[in-house]
Amino acid sequence: MHRTRTLDEAAALAAVRRTRAERDAAEVRHFHEVLDWCLLHVVEDPSEDGATWGDSPVLLAGEGAPQVSEFCVYDLGAALGISLDAVRTLVGETLEIAFRLPRIWYRVQAG
Repeated sequence: MHRTRTLDEAAALAAVRRTRAERDAAEVRHFHEVLDWCLLHVVEDPSEDGATWGDSPVLLAGEGAPQVSEFCVYDLGAALGISLDAVRTLVGETLEIAFRLPRIWYRVQAG
């Protein structure tokens, strides 16, 4: 099935650019939402979290990035419908950018 050509070329390219800009803005929002989730679950001092019922702090990014609750990683993966490996990568990359890569952080802020 072919769509009827109702747009001219300029309008078609403008639509493509608009969709790309909307997708980029959604990615920036998603990054911030993941970061907000992680910041709600930072484990400052693992020794103070006595009975954790199996929840452990995990370090998914390099030195200087915070540890987060292992269960928060599982919860985020379930909410997004992605695998444990995928969510661990997402959280790790998010924390890495936010805490260790300031130039990339500023570029993310700019979209």
